[in-house]
Parts: sequence; structure tokens; C-alpha cells
Amino acid sequence: VKIQTSAQCGMCKDRIEETLAFEKGVKKSELDLETKTVTVWFKLSKTNADNIRLALTKVGYNADDMPADQKAYQKLPACCKKPDDPDHQSHGQ
Repeated sequence: VKIQTSAQCGMCKDRIEETLAFEKGVKKSELDLETKTVTVWFKLSKTNADNIRLALTKVGYNADDMPADQKAYQKLPACCKKPDDPDHQSHGQ
């Protein structure tokens, strides 16, 4: 499954891929930062796309039409916040 995320940087990529690695039934995940899309390979007998989306929202990222959990989003580093967020800082700032 391909899921559109709100990922911003390499730290986001690491956090998302690490989170999904511990998600039951997920075999592999790969985040493309250019498109902000995570591709997830999983066992249908163990999980489904909505559970994967929910796992992403719980660590602070939007997942397709599901908004990020706001408490988790606020805990993200400044570089991982959306560019229109006043708290956002790019790497090197």
C-alpha cells in the first residue's frame, strides 16, 4: 500500500520506517521523501492499511486523509513539523 504522509526530512524517514518495522504484520516500509509517500508491504492476515495509517498518526504524521495525533505532532523535532507551522525549522537553521 502507498500512503501519503506529512514527512519532511531524513529524521522523519527514520522515525516512520522504524515505527512501521514494529507494527504487527508489516514486512517492509520505504519512505520516498521527495513525494512524501511511504510504501508498505504487509501480511493481509495480520493487519490492514487503516491500522498502518493509524500507527503513522500516533507518531505525529498525517496518513492520507487521517490527521496526525496533535500531542504526538507537538513532540516532533522542529525539522519534522510542516513548513507552514511557525515552529518548523529546516536542518541547518
